[in-house]
Amino acid sequence: MDQQRFWELVSLKLSGEAADEELLELDRLKQQYPETALKLDIIFGIWKENSPPREPALSFSAHLARLKQAEVLPEEIQPAGEQAPVMLPVAKIKKRWFYYLAAAGSVIIFFLGWIYFYNGTHHIEGKNKVANIIATQRGSRTTVQLSDGTKVWLNADSKIYYDEAFKSNVREVQLEGEAFFDVKKDSSRPFIIHTSVIDIKVLGTRFNVKSYKNENETETALISGRVEISIKGSPEKKIILRPNEKLIVKHPASSGTVESGNALLVVKALRKNPVYKSNPEILWMDNKLVFDGETLEAVCKKLERWYNVKITIQDESLKKGAYTAIFDGETLENVLTALKITDGIDFSIHNNEVLIFTKK
Repeated sequence: MDQQRFWELVSLKLSGEAADEELLELDRLKQQYPETALKLDIIFGIWKENSPPREPALSFSAHLARLKQAEVLPEEIQPAGEQAPVMLPVAKIKKRWFYYLAAAGSVIIFFLGWIYFYNGTHHIEGKNKVANIIATQRGSRTTVQLSDGTKVWLNADSKIYYDEAFKSNVREVQLEGEAFFDVKKDSSRPFIIHTSVIDIKVLGTRFNVKSYKNENETETALISGRVEISIKGSPEKKIILRPNEKLIVKHPASSGTVESGNALLVVKALRKNPVYKSNPEILWMDNKLVFDGETLEAVCKKLERWYNVKITIQDESLKKGAYTAIFDGETLENVLTALKITDGIDFSIHNNEVLIFTKK
């Protein structure tokens, strides 16, 4: 990857001066380098949250002042005042100024990234360790390979915290959300995944874990190998899963944690979908949206993460019921239309907000 061009495009996006074709070029680079793209999305979020909104004319004037101070702005170009920024297209600015902005943007992004990724701490097993953070926003998924060779697929609205070097005698990861793990076998260093509800200990295996704080079930679906699961609040209780088994821990959704004796444990056999010849629990990795006997309330939580929207169910009586379906690359409107056809619901969509109500 051309690092100079990459940071030039990033700085142009941050400054709001990127043309449409430059934004498309940056998107193509992000697709080629998904791990870098994930970090950039988080940094863009930090930039947006920490940048107070400004009037376009004021922002443009401040931008011209910075260029002038840097001695790259000709004297004849003056701040636009009340005029809209489009009166002075970015394309008319000499190319060398872009590189100046790109260099400045690189320093800013490096600084933000260093703070966010390398100074974050997370409490793992009673010790404060410097942790790497990999996170996905709603509507996005990603894949990352850890330093030990373990591969992690991260579903929407999820994050993992981990010590990059895995220097201790165990490899520990904290998970919030949903992820599929293909753990590199290392008999001398067990791999442990911590969630707010369970701890999972493995040596080398493939399995899926779902543990969202706003849901009342935590699931572990084992594809191959063997895992040992202990319940928070009841560490003496250990469940051994074998291939094609799934553990469901039912608990209160409000706190996202369990107390001793305050959880219902269910072990079920995994089944493969006859059409896709795969387990429904991991079809999300192939960009397939799956409802497996889920209530409308659970369906809507999944849709919110999948499509990055806010859904309100107007009638409480609609939250119950069971929905089973698989959607492959469908739009939100198509999914809701399918639910509307099969049940007595209707919906409206306005921007990123969805209202579900009783069909009249």
